[in-house]
Amino acid sequence: MKFLNLLLPPILGVLLRKVIKKKPLAPPPITEGLEIMPDHATAVRCSRGYEDALILEKCLQSALLVKAGKACFERDSIAFYEPAWTLTVLACLEHIHSFYQKPLHVLDFGGSLGSFFLQHRAYFAQKAWTLNWTVVEQAHFVQAGQQYFSDVRGLNFAKDLPTAFNVLEGTVPNVLFLSGVLPYLPEPLVWLKDTLNAYQFPFVIMDRTLFASDGKAYYSVQHVPSHIYQGSYPCTILAESDFHAILSNYECLTCFKSLVDDHEHLNNGVRVNYQGGFWVKKNRR
Repeated sequence: MKFLNLLLPPILGVLLRKVIKKKPLAPPPITEGLEIMPDHATAVRCSRGYEDALILEKCLQSALLVKAGKACFERDSIAFYEPAWTLTVLACLEHIHSFYQKPLHVLDFGGSLGSFFLQHRAYFAQKAWTLNWTVVEQAHFVQAGQQYFSDVRGLNFAKDLPTAFNVLEGTVPNVLFLSGVLPYLPEPLVWLKDTLNAYQFPFVIMDRTLFASDGKAYYSVQHVPSHIYQGSYPCTILAESDFHAILSNYECLTCFKSLVDDHEHLNNGVRVNYQGGFWVKKNRR
């Protein structure tokens, strides 16, 4: 975390140290555990998945409260009414802007209705940054985003990666942001390898990503508590060695524990940690 402290303005560096020393600013993961499955196909069959229309409905309700100023932010469809900044990720963005003198054209893959961007609008508004934030999501999320959030300056939505690279003329995404998304892709490491090879992102920022403490990979179903909504998702727990092998063409400037989530347990007792990191492409053009 020492590296991250150096990247933030002094007052935010102090806050980051306090947060790390105590507890995360946000509540623990809103799930009821992880049930191991023999393979991804079985996990899909045993879960409701992200296509459930109820998920969009819940996310949209909360995101509109944030847009109207009635809530501070939305995460995982839940509206929060106390402000909280994800200082680890903000530190990485600060570093890209100040050290590399680069505009920030962020591709937020799986970013819901712009949850992270809306949560940190006040922070971004204080910055003299060139900032464009494009969320790539499922088609029904993109449709809702374009319908209800098209008037939010700097926030855009795209149905896939090729579209995201054509959303704003003259801008090319240079930051791949992955927050709580990789474990929920069908083949997360294949997708990551193919994406990095195809688009050559100079910078990768990751947060809220599940890694097993025993170094192994697992297929699982993650259950949402019934008081939030009836939901469950296929979820791949990643192995750190496999993940870092995919990023061999990148230099890891820092890895960190997520400030948002802490850990969960598989039903075999193995601890699963939420982690993040910041990578810079070697030999950038």
